[in-house]
Amino acid sequence: MTDVLGEILARADVKDASVYRADEVARWPRGVLDRLVGLGILREIEPAWTIECDGCMAGCLIRPDIALNPRTGRVEGYYLCRDEEYGGPMTFSAELFRRWELDFAGLCSAVARALGAKGAVVEDVAGRIGALGVVRLGDTLHDMFLARG
Repeated sequence: MTDVLGEILARADVKDASVYRADEVARWPRGVLDRLVGLGILREIEPAWTIECDGCMAGCLIRPDIALNPRTGRVEGYYLCRDEEYGGPMTFSAELFRRWELDFAGLCSAVARALGAKGAVVEDVAGRIGALGVVRLGDTLHDMFLARG
């Protein structure tokens, strides 16, 4: 989980880079996504309208039509790839459209809990600076903050 958390923290500072697609989180070790959601660090957001097509070598971003498959009863994406060599009708699981984003307030709360900070967690600048509370180090009390970007 530390590698994934390191990636999340690195991307937290990059504008619009803290959204994670289903194909990305599928490569994470089993249980990490559920753990990060449970800790409040990530939250699921609205599904993507486009996904990367893996049907040919072009790696196109496509916008499949979404419909209920009458045979399976599942919602799926349908797309007709026009690639001359690999093209044709394609079907995508609705799971591929799922996305998660960093919840900065949740990250602040998780860090405050890990530090054993006392007091309320407050976002001083929404999505950018969080006051985590007070931590005693030796005989000294320290106000702790988390900042991004």
